[in-house]
Amino acid sequence: MLSELLDYLKIKELYPPQKEAVALVEKGESVLMSVPTAAGKTLVAYAALIRAVKAKKKGIYLVPLRALAWEKVNELKDICKNILNGAKIGVSVGDYDKARGLSKYDIIVSTSERADSLIRHNPSWLSEVECLVSDEIHLLNDSGRGPTLEITLSKFREINPNIQIIGLSATVSNSREIADWLDAKLVESDFRPVPLRKGISLEGTVEWEDGEKKYMGLDGVEGIAIDNLPEQCLVFVGTRRSAEAQAKKLSRMVGGKLDDTQKKELEKFAEQIQKNADEITSVDSNLSKL
Repeated sequence: MLSELLDYLKIKELYPPQKEAVALVEKGESVLMSVPTAAGKTLVAYAALIRAVKAKKKGIYLVPLRALAWEKVNELKDICKNILNGAKIGVSVGDYDKARGLSKYDIIVSTSERADSLIRHNPSWLSEVECLVSDEIHLLNDSGRGPTLEITLSKFREINPNIQIIGLSATVSNSREIADWLDAKLVESDFRPVPLRKGISLEGTVEWEDGEKKYMGLDGVEGIAIDNLPEQCLVFVGTRRSAEAQAKKLSRMVGGKLDDTQKKELEKFAEQIQKNADEITSVDSNLSKL
């Protein structure tokens, strides 16, 4: 099944930390994977979930944000449609009443808060969960969300002592402590498939740490994003409100640089955002308009 997953994702060779983690997953071990961004943590999670489904069990993928839940649902649907014929993917981010049909799904994507609510209602199918993935597991150390995530992980281990837990993080500081708590094998690496360059953007110019300078014409995030086209650019800001404001600003700047084909693709994505949501939030609505 792993070879089919790699073929579908067009991956010819695993990165070193992926090889180590996948080998442990295939043995049924719980794994805490602490590696840099873009080093392939999600592949390991998908391999574990698929393994559980092949064994006629269920898997749950915990994410920190509702928006990430829909992203993972769509990715898993595509994968399972091609290599796990008949597997059903569900999402639980809304009210409990809307989640009572979750027993029919093989893999469920949920926030930790939502999963905590499910556990409190104690549906019978929870005992069938063989694999639990916790994305951004370093949030255990977060004063606001950490306690809920800790309780959720603890409850699932209580329900099924043999559950396979896959913890993923790029920034966990106490990885050994968390791995020991989860009875998990620690896969830790500083391997980066894409080199990390650090620089400072000021008045339309980026100065890299090696002294190289590049003039972009625009200052700050806008200059970096526009200069990076047509490649992808991921922007981090401090709050959700700031993220929405920055996205609106960039969409106006990028819009004039798109051709008709690209615009049609984006219109399709906007329709999917509205169509796939159980309930339309302000974030969903704003994203679909960008």
